[in-house]
Amino acid sequence: MMLPDNHQDFDRLVGSEKSSGPGSSSGMEEVKSIIRREAEALSSVEKARIQIRGLGYELQHAVHQEAEEIPSPGEFLRRYLAVVGITQKEFAEFIEMKSSNLNAVIKGTRRIGFELSVTLGRIFEVDAALWLMLQNKYELSMLPVNTCKEEPGLEELLKRVG
Repeated sequence: MMLPDNHQDFDRLVGSEKSSGPGSSSGMEEVKSIIRREAEALSSVEKARIQIRGLGYELQHAVHQEAEEIPSPGEFLRRYLAVVGITQKEFAEFIEMKSSNLNAVIKGTRRIGFELSVTLGRIFEVDAALWLMLQNKYELSMLPVNTCKEEPGLEELLKRVG
């Protein structure tokens, strides 16, 4: 069975917004079944591309979300490598980076810099700026909260110069 070509066929299959009867739920089950069959027909490369695109959306969401716990850029990189099915050592060789440096990035003890962000952006088809923004956001989230002395602000600066 093919996916419907127009809205009327789609509404018939899944039920319109107005209908909430049994036809609607059975239609949704049919759609889910179609999607599952289509997904099973994908090659492993196509599946990896879809997963990589999904990780890109997650990366973008992590940069723009307001959350207490921010995932490290290294955690995202580890997940990308897992989807591709490549070891850290193989990937380090591929991007001509020392494997110990790549491992440090993944562990979070080394930051993602400009060059690496451009490389990762090009390879995984994600804006390089996202890697840098996530790195900065992650580092800011790791700062201790209210453990520093009260630092002067704008008012104190203006008083000093005025």
